[in-house]
Amino acid sequence: DGNLRLVRGEDGEVLRGAQSVLFTNDGQLWVSYGQGQRSMFRFGSPGGGRGRRGMEAQGIGLVNVETALWQPMPEFASVIREPVLSMVQESDGTIWFGTNGDGLWRYGQDVWTRFTVEDGLPSNRIQVVRPLSDGSLWVGTPAGAGFLREDGNWVVYSEREGLPNNFVEDIWLAADGAVW
Repeated sequence: DGNLRLVRGEDGEVLRGAQSVLFTNDGQLWVSYGQGQRSMFRFGSPGGGRGRRGMEAQGIGLVNVETALWQPMPEFASVIREPVLSMVQESDGTIWFGTNGDGLWRYGQDVWTRFTVEDGLPSNRIQVVRPLSDGSLWVGTPAGAGFLREDGNWVVYSEREGLPNNFVEDIWLAADGAVW
């Protein structure tokens, strides 16, 4: 409707520090909040409670699009331990999470899969995730771009392969198949 809505927590206070936003195929709005200097809120603290203005944990939650109220999803904090910088959903419902140091996570059919530098990623900090319709995937990291082929193997592109520098903050997939 063109109106700006501020997301509010359970206490009615406006949430600050969003890292990534995803509008899912089924109409849900997911928002991730990070840790560190940008963090204003934390959810899923070790004691099981929820706190405000924390710098210790990240949170992922759903936002009611009608009311703009935040609903934390602590079940994600038990799996993904670092802030989520990028979220994207494929047409089959699979959701990818790029994290600030915990690698790349895939969630589909109630199964979590984690990819790290040990699996071939250029870095465990994933700044952008771009899936392709054929099942392959591009990620951008501070150490270059990674391409997950359909066969499950990673190809890394960095300055050695011709990038102007290794810091890849965004990736755009053109309609003609070009990767920018």
